[in-house]
Amino acid sequence: MGIPILTYHSQNIDSNNYAGNDHIAFANDLRLITELGWKIIPLTKVVEMIDRPESAWANKVLAICFDDGSDFDYCDLPHPVAGMQRSMLNIMHDFKKAAPQSQPDLHATAFVIASPDAREIMDRTCMLGTHWWNHGWWPSAVASGLMDIGSHSWDHCHITLPEVRQRDQRKGDFWGIDTDDDAAAQIDAAFEFINSVAPNVGARLFAYPYGHAVDFLVRDYFPRRFKEDIDRSVIAAFSTYPKPISIGCNRWNLPRYVCGHDWKSSADLTAILRDAS
Repeated sequence: MGIPILTYHSQNIDSNNYAGNDHIAFANDLRLITELGWKIIPLTKVVEMIDRPESAWANKVLAICFDDGSDFDYCDLPHPVAGMQRSMLNIMHDFKKAAPQSQPDLHATAFVIASPDAREIMDRTCMLGTHWWNHGWWPSAVASGLMDIGSHSWDHCHITLPEVRQRDQRKGDFWGIDTDDDAAAQIDAAFEFINSVAPNVGARLFAYPYGHAVDFLVRDYFPRRFKEDIDRSVIAAFSTYPKPISIGCNRWNLPRYVCGHDWKSSADLTAILRDAS
């Protein structure tokens, strides 16, 4: 039995249909996942299962996460083309209200970009310039009991930023984070900021920007830091290689499926879950 990790991007709003709107896809998927007999559990609980015996993997469980951390994760917002969008958190609230017993452990992890300056610039260059990429909602999201706040790096090494925390100013990928200094600037600094704003267990989970599981981080930095500072280091890192997590997976390179890329319809997701079981 494998454990699928399903990833959504709340700023992916091109229309009001499943293929073009992750909010609509997520609301539909919650119902489908439940109908197919799968239980949603927190991503931190999945990480705990990695080293457990095979008998612990008998149930059909999966986890949910959101990448990039725009305000659409938490707030209902009026998209200028697609209209008012129910936030990912409120979609979960709605599901819990409609079917309170069906997913008792319903939960998601929002992987956020830590740098306020980077988010401010990316709000203008990548979204709508509406100041919808903030961190004021992080504590309330954690307090809801339905969401953790994880790390998606300090600045994503995003191509639209005038400056990134990488020694050669390499942008548009994460492969250049291959030294201790760059890793500390992108990973350790992100953890410290997230943990200062919204202390939570999810702050120790890391999602590689672009899904780029850098060999230096997988084989050296993450396992070494885990041994050096077990109480404040990352405990698991996630790429976007599309397969379920299985027994013996490398905790520093855990796979995930991405909505709109690895599945674009209910039928696609049904096939993913069937193969995982």
